[in-house]
Amino acid sequence: MLDEEGTLRLAWWKGNEKMKGERLEVRLPAAGVGNGARIAMLQTPLDVDNGVILEGTLALPETQDQSRRGLYIECGNDSGAAILVNAAGAAELGPMRADGSGFKAEKGVDREMAFGKPARFRLLLRHSLLEFYLDDILIECFSLPQNATGRMGLIGADAIRQLSAWTCAQ
Repeated sequence: MLDEEGTLRLAWWKGNEKMKGERLEVRLPAAGVGNGARIAMLQTPLDVDNGVILEGTLALPETQDQSRRGLYIECGNDSGAAILVNAAGAAELGPMRADGSGFKAEKGVDREMAFGKPARFRLLLRHSLLEFYLDDILIECFSLPQNATGRMGLIGADAIRQLSAWTCAQ
């Protein structure tokens, strides 16, 4: 897509909606769980072997001093990867422990554009490959350290709303 400033950007194509198969139940963590840097795990694992699409809204932090928010994708025993988004919509991706500690940014992406308040996110995940979109702009394609288990969590859970998930149509 060509944005208002004339920058060519990779974006979610409306034809991608055809990838959505069966709608899945997304069971959120109990209220109040996941404040700060802790991870609030979704109560139901998602089918990452056949592929899953997770969508929702993410209220970006008001200032750069506030904790980043995002998603945690479990890849093994007590470990996984995180996508953390700051106040400007810049994202960092990398490994993280299941307790929310030990994050190490392996990739950083700043599209240098304004995002909605809240911003809409989309995560496509199959095995170890993911795509992450913010307001339908591709933020990053990323390869996890190993295959995802299907367990996912919210970082800054109180800022994440309107979660929906689908299997990927075959």
